[in-house]
Amino acid sequence: MIVQKSCNLNVYLGKSVVIPCHVPPNLLTEDLKVEWKRRNSETLVHLYEDGAETQQQDYQDRAHFFTDHIKHGNFSLRLDNLRAGDEGEYTCTVYNKRDCVFSAKTNVVLKFWVTDKSVPLGSSVVLPCQVDKSLLQKSLKVEWRRTRRTDSETDSETLVHLYEDGESRPEKQHKDFHRRAHFSNKKIKDGNFSLRLKKLRAEDEGVYRCEVYRDEECVFSTNTELKLRFTVEPCLHTPVPLGSSVVLPCYEQRPSRMEDLKVEWRKKDLEDPVHLYEDGESRSEKQQQDYQDRAHFFTEEIKHRNFSLCLDDLRAEDEGEYTCTVHSGLSQNRR
Repeated sequence: MIVQKSCNLNVYLGKSVVIPCHVPPNLLTEDLKVEWKRRNSETLVHLYEDGAETQQQDYQDRAHFFTDHIKHGNFSLRLDNLRAGDEGEYTCTVYNKRDCVFSAKTNVVLKFWVTDKSVPLGSSVVLPCQVDKSLLQKSLKVEWRRTRRTDSETDSETLVHLYEDGESRPEKQHKDFHRRAHFSNKKIKDGNFSLRLKKLRAEDEGVYRCEVYRDEECVFSTNTELKLRFTVEPCLHTPVPLGSSVVLPCYEQRPSRMEDLKVEWRKKDLEDPVHLYEDGESRSEKQQQDYQDRAHFFTEEIKHRNFSLCLDDLRAEDEGEYTCTVHSGLSQNRR
């Protein structure tokens, strides 16, 4: 079976992701060795050798195999509590004795998302702020501030840019934004105080607020959020042998009450769901009969809104298109 994802997977920092690696059964020998490495640092993320697992310190308690599925050749890596430093190309390499007999690669790329558009780190972004020309007076003051949640769960505010007395005041900017946050002086006369932020860094994440003051009174404000997300891009389609297991990823990123969630996994040509999660539990009695005891969630991951589907004992009839739909209140999100 060849697993082809219809779109790249987007995952927020702090969440979990499954990076696929399925080893053909003829390679599952006693001297099997499986290495997961991150290319940009050659960091050994996870190692399976002589039936035991070891890992680099930064990944302790964060990088895991699905232990029960190793016997089926499933060496997919689950990486928890994603950090900005986790970006890179991940390679699963399988050795039989000393020879490399199999490998699979996946890119994990960190990007900013602004109003459903992605922006790579190191590039520039324009945050909009258009002021009515009737407000353009000498007493006008424009502040751009960034608010973000700190590790202590409190909001931290930073002055990104200030326009006052008819000119920008870079000396009052926070040092992290010196020479990176600018207005277009030619557009100010039209009331355009959009902020151009250059050389984007992971630390720039947060909500940016443009506030316009006239005679010390706030007469206009607008917010734009810069949100960091990992984009998971498999370099190759994932081959999975018949009779083994596969993990089909599905993550619910939006904060919502778990009791409001309904998650459906469906196969295009079937009337009944492959798997259904509703009222806080999996509803096996509503599954399509052929998938009972074969399609299931990772129970311990549900609280993290990880609704990835594990499909065991793959059969030729399992071929088809699978869709995960997450219902939350009045909205739904298909993956």
